[in-house]
Amino acid sequence: MSDDSNLSLLLRESIRRPPDNSPETEEAEPVEEEPLDGIRCPLCSWRPRPADRWGCRCGMGWNTFLTRGRCPRCDYQWHDTACLACHRWSRHLDWYEAPAKQH
Repeated sequence: MSDDSNLSLLLRESIRRPPDNSPETEEAEPVEEEPLDGIRCPLCSWRPRPADRWGCRCGMGWNTFLTRGRCPRCDYQWHDTACLACHRWSRHLDWYEAPAKQH
């Protein structure tokens, strides 16, 4: 395993809005986000959602699959990614499913 596996990982951070307490609004049901298409943990098959966050050693928290493993703050390229479900590390590129073949 690479040195990436020895770095701290910020587990799940969710983007949450403060509640709107204005009297004229009704309380909305929580919306379940759909998992990202074509991305799954190669070890347990868990699928990340857009609001899932990983942390870089520079302190940046973001969804690593929106940048193919590159930190938008320090430009570090992560080669391994930890699963937020099973907490095991695997190669970042192994998370991307092969596109379906068209006939």
